[in-house]
Amino acid sequence: MSRSFYMMASEEVVKELGSYFDGLPDEEAKKRLMKSGPNQLEERKGKYICYIPQTV
Repeated sequence: MSRSFYMMASEEVVKELGSYFDGLPDEEAKKRLMKSGPNQLEERKGKYICYIPQTV
């Protein structure tokens, strides 16, 4: 891949990732989950540059 995703048309990005606009078929999703693990970020503990308190 020679360009960044943000510079590509959505159709090109989907093709480059081997995905579909409607999402992956169940079997393909299971294969990718086994290969790459869950699609989640690790929670970091530590100092933040700015703190925005939550209000209810």
